[in-house]
Amino acid sequence: MTQEIKIGPIEHERGNYYISNIPPEAVYDEAVEKFGIDFYGYPVSTIFTFGDTIHVASGVLENDILEHELTHVKQQTEYPGGALAWWKKYFIDQDFRFSQELEAYRIQYKVICEETTDRNRRFVRLHFLTKCLTKVDGEKRDLSELRKLIEG
Repeated sequence: MTQEIKIGPIEHERGNYYISNIPPEAVYDEAVEKFGIDFYGYPVSTIFTFGDTIHVASGVLENDILEHELTHVKQQTEYPGGALAWWKKYFIDQDFRFSQELEAYRIQYKVICEETTDRNRRFVRLHFLTKCLTKVDGEKRDLSELRKLIEG
């Protein structure tokens, strides 16, 4: 389910967070350099989480992506040293990055399964998540192994 999101503070069952439509200055330039992303990209904009703030240019999030990003909110706000320390490790430690994304993709897939009764649509979404995780993994694992990891 896609929903319009408002800029500013949000109360959610998983905690309070904020929505911003500008990229996070503290890590944006390094993320662009490292991952080649574009916050205002077309047709898909990049979504960033920094601490308790989800940065999304489009103003629209699907529920599964929101839950993915809320996982990163939790990871970053609970990480020793906070969001900046989390991002610094995320940039340099591929195993750390993989573990953080795997947790987020598992939660995202759980939401997809709860909202999608069509097993073919669920499989297509799972395949997409698996391909995304392949990039994070550095293609060390094959797709079937990554798919099983996401499914839990």
